[in-house]
Amino acid sequence: ISWDEALDLLAEKITEARRDFGDGSVIVFSTGPTGFVNGSGNFAKAINASGNFDDRDASTTASYFPLIGNKSKWQTSDLRTAMFSKAVIFWGDAATEGRPNSFHFFREAQENGAKLVIVDPQYIPACEHADLWVPIRPGSDSALYMGIINIIFEKDAAGEDVIDYDYVTKYTCAPFLVREDTGMFLRPADVGMGAPADEKNAYVVFDQATGAFSTLDAATDPAVYGDFDIEGIHCTCALELLRRKMADYTPEVVAGITEVPEQTISELADICIDGPVYHRLSYANSIYDNGQMVVHAGLTMAVLTGNFGRLGTNFATNRNAGNLYNAPLTAKDPLEFPERTSVMIPGQWTADVMQTGKLPFRGDDYPIKVFIACGGNFFNGQSDSHAWERGFENVPFICNIDVNFNDAVLWSDLILPAADWWEKEDLSLSGEFLNAQFNDKAIDPLYECRPELDIFRDLGERLGVGEYLQRTGEQYFNDVIGDYVRKDVIDYANLKEKKFIPLTPPTDIDGYYVAWDSLDFDTDSHRVEFYTENPKPRLDWGQEYTTYHLPEWFEPYEVFDDELREKYPFAFLSRRSYFEVHANYWNNPYLREIDPEPYVQINPDDAAKYGLKDNEYYEFYNDRGSVVAKLYFDAGIRPGTLTYPKGRCVKHTKAGRFNSLMLGRLHPFGLNQSYNDCLVGIREWKEN
Repeated sequence: ISWDEALDLLAEKITEARRDFGDGSVIVFSTGPTGFVNGSGNFAKAINASGNFDDRDASTTASYFPLIGNKSKWQTSDLRTAMFSKAVIFWGDAATEGRPNSFHFFREAQENGAKLVIVDPQYIPACEHADLWVPIRPGSDSALYMGIINIIFEKDAAGEDVIDYDYVTKYTCAPFLVREDTGMFLRPADVGMGAPADEKNAYVVFDQATGAFSTLDAATDPAVYGDFDIEGIHCTCALELLRRKMADYTPEVVAGITEVPEQTISELADICIDGPVYHRLSYANSIYDNGQMVVHAGLTMAVLTGNFGRLGTNFATNRNAGNLYNAPLTAKDPLEFPERTSVMIPGQWTADVMQTGKLPFRGDDYPIKVFIACGGNFFNGQSDSHAWERGFENVPFICNIDVNFNDAVLWSDLILPAADWWEKEDLSLSGEFLNAQFNDKAIDPLYECRPELDIFRDLGERLGVGEYLQRTGEQYFNDVIGDYVRKDVIDYANLKEKKFIPLTPPTDIDGYYVAWDSLDFDTDSHRVEFYTENPKPRLDWGQEYTTYHLPEWFEPYEVFDDELREKYPFAFLSRRSYFEVHANYWNNPYLREIDPEPYVQINPDDAAKYGLKDNEYYEFYNDRGSVVAKLYFDAGIRPGTLTYPKGRCVKHTKAGRFNSLMLGRLHPFGLNQSYNDCLVGIREWKEN
């Protein structure tokens, strides 16, 4: 089939679906790294297609926004600032496997006197260098943070100078009065008080200097603890509410939840208190049903001691460079697209929508008739792959645009080969090193591969929306991305010439970028709001959910289920590999010579308990699915857990697929896939 025939066929199927079932019956599903220029977003907007609402590794950033404001993305300080830290703490971050190009910064900080701490269920390679390894129980990170907060308050009550009261009073919501009746901050209008100087001061506090209530700007010594009654309204300081809630999370209680010894919890708390501390997070501790609580608890812990927005401090994992200069999160495209009325469906719910023809919770009829995947190997990236198989059985036409023949392509009616990274121009504005990077074309596309930009342009012409898809990469940059980073900082021609441009902002400290060094945050109050006034789910479709004003601990959905563990005794945790990046490079023949097949790791004591042999094939299974792979012994694996490699396709296993085992549930508030919230059993397997 030629390209013209393929695009004619796809255009015909899209046209028929839109005519008979509406624009939303076509979904453009994209989760892969297609870049800024070669993405599918403009095409999807042009035809008013449905799309996928991000539910992968999303609760980490989503839970960050309510505390610091949703105008900015996840931000991290310059990696070099770790050398000013007294401690570097990796919270579930595969420091050497996941980020081999940056770990040396933290080893250099260690050589400069910083303590290196690894908080991880497994004894990962970075533990070889660690001053302290904290082998936490999977899915219990928020409880550990809350236990440290409890210790901070207890030490403060005992007279130790551990809470930075100047910081929490000036830069957090600590002094704000919270109404008992509504859970909202008390505003001047609630009690007939005069208007403040500006909106960021539109909060009522109790001024200890005058013994009276006032607006925030008028107070010289606002209280951060205590209960107060004003005009018949009972209120409590936000920091007081936090202290009371954390009182339940004593070292003894937290040790019972996390299985971290009380002495280790206390030692870790002392390290977290003695700043500056560079906290380094991963998405790994958020991919449980309770994952949205991790950042809320952790960032609250950091700000109590002033370990945020100062040289040598950090609480993040990666950043988006677009906001270095306070640019808007999404720049306005001057090209006016048609109004988009179709629905953005949370990725994992898409499988249910395809199967039932209805939107979850909302109940609207919503048939999917054409599924276009662009750079999204959903069988490797989505949970419960059998649910996707059931969904695809009800979709008449599936098209896959991808750079390789992965598991998702196997289900396609039409396969369009996309050019690889080295065969097209694109650019990146994100990364740990605060840079803009030009992706130059090294060679022309091989065979019949084409850049996605060209594919969608030709497809758009056939569908009568070509006017929206004519821009070159440079034109798109100038229209949209140029505004995103501000053209006085960088332009397309300059980036193309230099290939790589550091984006050190002008408001740095000692020549280094320190995230939030202004201590002027993007919330309405311009402060860190560890008390979330009006918590909302990432997407509200009418599902029932609990609101969380303060950090909260609740058990994950599956890995803490003792009854289910009787049947499936092992938590099934993903691990990073040196030989793949997520689902990329799985088919590289040179890498497969080094690492030919995926394997599962187990603690030798668990293997002895269940009579399992090293270097033998076993079936790993639960009610959702199964996979067959070799089992290897490793004393660094936490008892009661197994690890498997991310990103491997079905052709590499003896049978089955790793993702078939994973929990397909999305927490109704966090709406994030819980890849590690998964229990499995092991049984013998014989070929044929």
